Amino acid sequence: ITATYNGDFNTLKNSINACIDGLGALEESNRVLGKMSLNDYSETMPTNYLGIYAEIGHSINDVHTRLTRIVEISTNIANGDLCDLEVWSKIGKRSDNDTLIPALVGMIQNIINLVDETEKMASIAIEGNLSNRGDVSGFPGEYGKIVTGFNQTLDAVIAPIEEASATLTQLSQGNLHTKMQGDYRGDHAQIKEALNGTITFLSEYVEEITHTLEQIGQGNLDLEITNEYLGDFQAIKSALNDITSSLSTTM
Repeated sequence: ITATYNGDFNTLKNSINACIDGLGALEESNRVLGKMSLNDYSETMPTNYLGIYAEIGHSINDVHTRLTRIVEISTNIANGDLCDLEVWSKIGKRSDNDTLIPALVGMIQNIINLVDETEKMASIAIEGNLSNRGDVSGFPGEYGKIVTGFNQTLDAVIAPIEEASATLTQLSQGNLHTKMQGDYRGDHAQIKEALNGTITFLSEYVEEITHTLEQIGQGNLDLEITNEYLGDFQAIKSALNDITSSLSTTM
């Protein structure tokens, strides 16, 4: 209403105009809240309204500020940036019923703890200590599954290494009847096959060489090692055959 009135009529005009402005504020509030409900935080409320309508605008803008800050924190977390923990820990709860900030703080803290735990486990493993395991009890839900998976990976890695070490120890002590028995896959299975194959041909070489020496000791010089020997064992084969041949010729 733009016409000029006097006295009470002018007061009535101003009141009507204020109501119209207030209804416009409610309409604008509804529009901005509708966009926010669709996660669109590109607009805020004007703050040039009067009375309760201005308060509504400020409240909506406060909510807008909180939500955009949560989006910023979520983006930081998604990018691996956990710098917001200290700030939010200092803020604490904004009210007795505030569950948002404690949830954000707990989430960031769990991620930091998980990163620290896996870094520690990896560092210890790199140093050669494969017996260390992560403490799953300190991580709830899916976070615990990550530590469990890391532990299971270490278990899968250390089992063939431990058995291979024990087998090599037996081999170094002269036990050529030892074998790796574990059921392994992939590269671990190749290690098992290679080590067992090494033990097998060593055992065959030693048995044949031993048999030859025993026959020589019993006076049988009419023998020759004919099996194919590889590498340095070829020199041993040649030496034994030369010995038997030379002794036979001498006799």
